[in-house]
Amino acid sequence: MREVEKCLNPGDKARQLSRPGRLKRAVDLAVPALVLGAGIIGFWYYISYGLLTERRRFLLRPAHRVIEVGFLDSENRTEELQALWSSTRVAMIGLAIAICIGISLA
Repeated sequence: MREVEKCLNPGDKARQLSRPGRLKRAVDLAVPALVLGAGIIGFWYYISYGLLTERRRFLLRPAHRVIEVGFLDSENRTEELQALWSSTRVAMIGLAIAICIGISLA
């Protein structure tokens, strides 16, 4: 251990002692993201309930309604997956055509 201490500069030792731990780094990275996310959702609710009347709320649904309909409603999920499959097929057909054209021109 003494040999290692001799090799280190005094500044290196001070830097090692002042390095933040993993938990502190994780907190330093996570807290700003969580605060920003909470701010965005809070602003979303403010616009949805504070600025829009009940009649105009269709313009921006509250966040909990978006989650209910978009992710938790199994009937809507079926429609989403069907649309996703349709888009995937179109993309694959386009890719196959592009590959054929590219190979024939090469």
